Amino acid sequence: MALEYAVMDRLGEIKVPKSVMAGRDNLIFPPEHQGQLAAAIPGARLEIIERAGRKPAGRADRRGHEAVTDFLRAVADVRGGGPGGAGATGGGERARET
Repeated sequence: MALEYAVMDRLGEIKVPKSVMAGRDNLIFPPEHQGQLAAAIPGARLEIIERAGRKPAGRADRRGHEAVTDFLRAVADVRGGGPGGAGATGGGERARET
């Protein structure tokens, strides 16, 4: 007996800050699909990295690293551990260029 597991149906259960990062040129999991993923997670932040492919945090030089750093700072601010005190991770889409 095979078990089916539909992860998309459970994304709304995620209760921790989440950053979904997409390379604009990702042909395997395009940004449109990652946008659907982020939209299904309450408060998720979608980062679109211009001129990047499948691994934007690893291959997009500083743009991917800046996106991760910005997200972690926002999470620290929300939790009171960052320089800005209580802030918000917010949702929505951001695009980064070189």
